[in-house]
Amino acid sequence: MRYLAEDVHHKYADKYLLAEYMTNGHCASLLTTLRLLGVTDEHMKTMKQWSSDRTVTLRFSSRHKCTFLEKKTREVDSDKKDVVTGTGLGAAFSMSKKTVTTVTEYFWKFECGYELSAYKGNEPQEKIVIKQRDGASTKVKTTTDKSPQVEAREYPNIDVELTWLLRQVNAANGQVSFSIDRSHKKCLTPLRNEASEKAMAFSQNASQWSRRVAAQLQVFFNVVQDNKLDMGSLQTPGNPFLPFAPLLEEGRKGAEQSQPKQRRVEATQTDSMVEYKKQHEGDVPAVLGGADLEALLQEEERQIVERLETMAKAFPASGGEGLITQDEARLTILLHSATSTLNGYSECMDYLEVMLRKQLVAAIGKEITASDFAAYMQFHNRKMFKE
Repeated sequence: MRYLAEDVHHKYADKYLLAEYMTNGHCASLLTTLRLLGVTDEHMKTMKQWSSDRTVTLRFSSRHKCTFLEKKTREVDSDKKDVVTGTGLGAAFSMSKKTVTTVTEYFWKFECGYELSAYKGNEPQEKIVIKQRDGASTKVKTTTDKSPQVEAREYPNIDVELTWLLRQVNAANGQVSFSIDRSHKKCLTPLRNEASEKAMAFSQNASQWSRRVAAQLQVFFNVVQDNKLDMGSLQTPGNPFLPFAPLLEEGRKGAEQSQPKQRRVEATQTDSMVEYKKQHEGDVPAVLGGADLEALLQEEERQIVERLETMAKAFPASGGEGLITQDEARLTILLHSATSTLNGYSECMDYLEVMLRKQLVAAIGKEITASDFAAYMQFHNRKMFKE
């Protein structure tokens, strides 16, 4: 049975293995998202080569243009009608009157374009274009001759480095391989070590990037008037599926019985696994195996693809002139999904540190504060100086 790590008896080394398991799952999940965004195998191969000695940056650039189309005047009848009755010249009569309002309307064409690309080092001109769209437009109506938007604008580029993620990928087989060097002098806990800190920093930066890009798309979406599309369906469900939760298996015995046909995480003997076997000969780690992780990653991808297929039935087909098509809806779904994955990873890693602290407090019997240390030092000094 699988339970939260704090509810399963395990060894200290299991915590490091769990940190590696979750980080590998996190990386594999993000690579799936990149693939669904449009990153091809050839793109990945090129970016991986770049990352060997240069930084690799993922960039979202966008722009808009607002142009005047025409002015129209129309008359609108009032819903209210006044009827006057009376008699005159020996005969009854009635007449009605109503108010007619002259309405002047101004029509504008709002066009936007965006590009998702990757480039190496400081050479944005040498880029891989992953996704691009120009000519997305919508008609905007106003009651004044003032433009509803700035005439033309180039928005600031939204960048995030992919270097760390790409360096976790084995160029030979495309599998992820993250490990923690427990022998490093600065390795203190499963979270407080150089490898995990770099992973957390990347996750936080990438999460900020995905939120900013989604917000920029929302700026464009808000321009559309009388939008009848179900934009709420593009949001990630309240409880997103995470393939790398901090779970351990109670009473885990033996190695994996079956190996998955597809494996996104490399089956390598990490430093943590070597250290575990050295310290606990004959024992089996409580952390889940590669087959479990692959099954969870496949389920996550299945759920995302299912959402994309459902969306495709409700949104206009790609390639049209409309501002919101399946292209923009797909990008939005994947950005929200990535944000949930990135935030979930940070929470899972923080959970390990909180669990470790709880266990230390439970082992000591109380939470040691600065005043406790001060009291101890006073006692120690009295003893030393025989007060």
